[in-house]
Amino acid sequence: MMMRERERERERVRVRTALRVVVAAGAALLLVAGCGGKKKKGGAAGGPSPSAAAGGKAAAGGAAAMPARKVSDTGPLWALAPEGASFGFVVADGVLGRVHGDLRAVIDLAASHPVGKQLVDKMMAEMQKDAPFNVLDAGALGKAGIDLKGGVALFGTVIEDGVDKKQRNVVVVLPVGDRAAFRTLSKARQVTEAGVEFDVLGDKGDDDGDPGYCAPAAGRYICASSPAAWTAASKGGPAGGGPLARAATSVPASARGDVEFHIDLGKLPAKSAEKLAKVAPVVRELTAFRATAVVEASGYSFSWHLAGKPGPMAGLASSVPAPKVFKLGGALSGVMRMHVDPDLLMMRLPPDVPPPLRSGLFEQLEGDFAFVSGPGASSASLLVAVKDAKEVLAAVRLMCTGAAAKGLAVDKTGTGCVVKLPGMMVPGFDKVEARAADGLLALTMGKLPGAGDPSALAGSPEARAALSGPATFSAWGRGFDLAGTLPAGAMGMMKMLMPRDVAAALDFASVLGLAMYEYAATAVLADDGVHLTFRVTTFGGEPPAAQAAYKAAVALRIKGDDAGYKAALAAAEKAHPGTLVARQAALVREGYMALGPGTGVLSAVAIPAFMKYLKKSKRAAAMGPGGP
Repeated sequence: MMMRERERERERVRVRTALRVVVAAGAALLLVAGCGGKKKKGGAAGGPSPSAAAGGKAAAGGAAAMPARKVSDTGPLWALAPEGASFGFVVADGVLGRVHGDLRAVIDLAASHPVGKQLVDKMMAEMQKDAPFNVLDAGALGKAGIDLKGGVALFGTVIEDGVDKKQRNVVVVLPVGDRAAFRTLSKARQVTEAGVEFDVLGDKGDDDGDPGYCAPAAGRYICASSPAAWTAASKGGPAGGGPLARAATSVPASARGDVEFHIDLGKLPAKSAEKLAKVAPVVRELTAFRATAVVEASGYSFSWHLAGKPGPMAGLASSVPAPKVFKLGGALSGVMRMHVDPDLLMMRLPPDVPPPLRSGLFEQLEGDFAFVSGPGASSASLLVAVKDAKEVLAAVRLMCTGAAAKGLAVDKTGTGCVVKLPGMMVPGFDKVEARAADGLLALTMGKLPGAGDPSALAGSPEARAALSGPATFSAWGRGFDLAGTLPAGAMGMMKMLMPRDVAAALDFASVLGLAMYEYAATAVLADDGVHLTFRVTTFGGEPPAAQAAYKAAVALRIKGDDAGYKAALAAAEKAHPGTLVARQAALVREGYMALGPGTGVLSAVAIPAFMKYLKKSKRAAAMGPGGP
């Protein structure tokens, strides 16, 4: 008897594991967001083409207004939310199939690389231990009774530990298309209650509140913790939807998604509410938390909204548009910017900063900072918006004088100076230029970008918002070929220093990165709370001919034919102007710093170097230009 029970429990675990893998496929794509996805059709059509110009206006309170995308209808699933549910998670009809196809394409790309093939084989072997079939095989899923065209939903109530689990009020909607096949797979028992034949997925039934009673209703396969709970769920919520359904579906169209999560924070238990109170300095009087995902051929968009009112500290990191002095262009591969209240910076300023530096530099800060990588592979800049560049220039010249007095090699310029960094072997990163002009203080390694509109490089509305729209923090980057874009000398040195397997792993990561055109992230403090967004743009929304040309080029890159890869990209750039493929080809041709903003280099080299010679120059600055 005990052996049979253990075997049945193992089977149930395997079934649940398989379902979790299917439902969580979208989350997996956050790491390797799909290349090769098919375009949506009909009502599931994607939003504006990545190559089309589209911008967002500043909404009240500082949030960027994203254009509303045409997403799948999640309303019918939200209508099934129980009256007392405090949270819900829904995946619209058809979305699982699109995500599953994209995930399959990414895995195929990974398997085309020797290192990736080993990882994929290992993953598949581990998966087979827990799942009774290959969850990455759409045919196998169909035979198991799972319909990837169906939707998924989970509703329930948050409870504290120790509270009767039946109060969780959990209702689950599964994408079951063939009940008989799924019944066989799950080894479900059949019981009849109140004239309804249920598939019971567990033996405990309603003793622990698990959604173990399942049966079809209203075209869905619904599971609940008891026959009574199933009956209530099968009838749907009240007319017009219950409180949770109304809250989840009443948001603006631009805030809807193919995948949605919504929780009523006012219904949280006391202990959970106490934990959330820690964010009160930034956001107070919390009402809800919402998360969405939009699945498009051109990429994946994720957003999170913690709804409430601005806290007392919110003003110290308000969201503002990018300053005009940050309007840079050229072959940029990354921009990271942030805004901090200048008064907060002054509060944290050490008391021993000499008066000339305090008044000439720190009191001139506007509070806007940006890290920029590019143009080219050996350029990176830290940009600081200032009130009076002439005042800052005087302070910079004092620091240059002090740095020279301390033995650093310094070349003075009309707008500042160039400080050589001893011990740096990589060309372009062996010196830092400090430049103050036109409302901007710039610390640059390599070449300072020229004037232009960085948002013109964006491949999505989210990316344009990250580059130019209101934000407290934003980041944008493109170019993810880690191994193929380093300067020749640096790559040769790395190959000499790194073990062979590490170098191979680096090359594999680069291959996966070739599936993406860009990423973009923003954090916005608005009147209605905190908004976070994350976007991954791929080449899947480009014209088929451009996609084919790019895939052919990537195949050469995977084979190690770098010359052929660059030649194929050059041909694609000429044949498909105006596409993301052409932009990618131009970026490879001109060279770029891999992984977008060169924050690692800037943090590890430029900023410490600047602070180092700033420290060394304090004494000289305090004594004036004629220092020691």
